[in-house]
Amino acid sequence: MSQKILLVKYELEDEIPLDETSKVLQSAYIPDELINWLSDNNYSFEIQIKEEAGVSPDIPVTFITFENCLRNVLPHIETNLVSLIQQTKEHTSGEVIAKKELDNDFDVLSIWLNMRKVLKEKIEKFAESENIKIIIG
Repeated sequence: MSQKILLVKYELEDEIPLDETSKVLQSAYIPDELINWLSDNNYSFEIQIKEEAGVSPDIPVTFITFENCLRNVLPHIETNLVSLIQQTKEHTSGEVIAKKELDNDFDVLSIWLNMRKVLKEKIEKFAESENIKIIIG
């Protein structure tokens, strides 16, 4: 898991993001399984952005549209989180706690919670901002 989901602010030229102006507002690691799910369901798209003002778009980036974040990706992440919480509960029974499994469960939960936080930031604070994008990279 080396890729991240990033909330990135860009300046735009002719509605095209400029890489030289990019500022990462928030980021989180993203599991390969979610990257594959996004691709399989056509929720992520590759676009070309400009390296700098005045040049042609030539840098490929993968992004998730606001609509896909709101209608598809965030609900998928939240459903997965509920399943992970239920799985974590199964590793406790009365006073018996499977510590190794719980440590792993908490690590996985943390990853999914951090991704949710990035998407919620876009949805709640930057819904109308065309220059703030959700990027996979």
